[in-house]
Amino acid sequence: MGTINLNFCLSCLNQDKRQIFVEVNFERYSTHFGTCEAARWLLTHEMRTINDCLHKHQGFRLRLVGHSFGGAIASMLSIMIRKKTCDELGFSPDIVTAVGYGTPPCVSRDLADSCSDFVTTVCMQNDIILRLSVATLMR
Repeated sequence: MGTINLNFCLSCLNQDKRQIFVEVNFERYSTHFGTCEAARWLLTHEMRTINDCLHKHQGFRLRLVGHSFGGAIASMLSIMIRKKTCDELGFSPDIVTAVGYGTPPCVSRDLADSCSDFVTTVCMQNDIILRLSVATLMR
């Protein structure tokens, strides 16, 4: 995953042209609108495929990996899957992890702390994208 084209990039933005950064609530946490919506779409439309693959390859784990916006989506999707039960998924949510490369900030600090056991973010030295958030811009 990652930034495919301008339309994909603009999915981060709200329909209201006056707002650039939009947050939504997931559980009791704050998340980035575009990231959350993309992860919800995958959860709704691709879980059957994921489930079929995991049943076909018994004993395998599921690692979601992405770069940039794709890393944010992979991270958010892993969080959403981990919130589900084995009965809802058809497999144990404990087998799901995520790795994001060059992932922009997309969740609140509390949510980031709560998923640190199964989400890893890799950054390259002083990459500004990884440090660019609403909180940073407000300083």
